[in-house]
Amino acid sequence: MISPDRRRAAVAQVQDVLGVSERRACRVIGQPLNTQRYEKRPADDEEQLRMRIVDLASQYGRYPVPTGLDGVAIGGTEPCSNPKAG
Repeated sequence: MISPDRRRAAVAQVQDVLGVSERRACRVIGQPLNTQRYEKRPADDEEQLRMRIVDLASQYGRYPVPTGLDGVAIGGTEPCSNPKAG
């Protein structure tokens, strides 16, 4: 399976080489015409979203922390915050 971007490029190449219409080239490649004509819009808020995710991860950490039977976090030596453990 190839990406829509690569199929778009393949359709354009078929059009250039064979001199066929966009519709026919799409049919040959198997690219839906709507996908061929779709124009990507860059996400204006991508950097803001990334920073927010980093902030939330820093604030809340990994939840829940898996613990062993002894109440110690798996992979670490800190006791778990569960009052029933231990």
